Amino acid sequence: MKKETVMGATNATMGGMSVISSYNVCHSLCIGVIALLSFFGIIVAGFPLAFLIPYQIYFWIFGILILIIALALYKIKGPCISKHIILANFGLLFAGIPFLQNYSLLFLIIGFTIAISAIALYFAARKKNGK
Repeated sequence: MKKETVMGATNATMGGMSVISSYNVCHSLCIGVIALLSFFGIIVAGFPLAFLIPYQIYFWIFGILILIIALALYKIKGPCISKHIILANFGLLFAGIPFLQNYSLLFLIIGFTIAISAIALYFAARKKNGK
């Protein structure tokens, strides 16, 4: 295998595993902050980034803006960004909608269905192309 192929596959796998859900991303960041602080001898218990929870709507809006920019680049420049990645990002953003908490399970199921479908389509296209 080519070195670039292995590096790309590893990068995609690690990136995909880190965005399984917003909780896992948040938890990973908190653990990283705890590890960094412990390096300097500061002991922290709990979630040091819990103060960001009230700002989740702003992070979600920022994600939507980045998705819009990616769609604009795809439209202007052509297929410079994978359409499967754009679809998967849409699914993850849909799954993480911070509004309508009564329907969060429904949004979660639909969003992850979209994201998993995009990943399956990506691998089907790769298999079709012989990679």
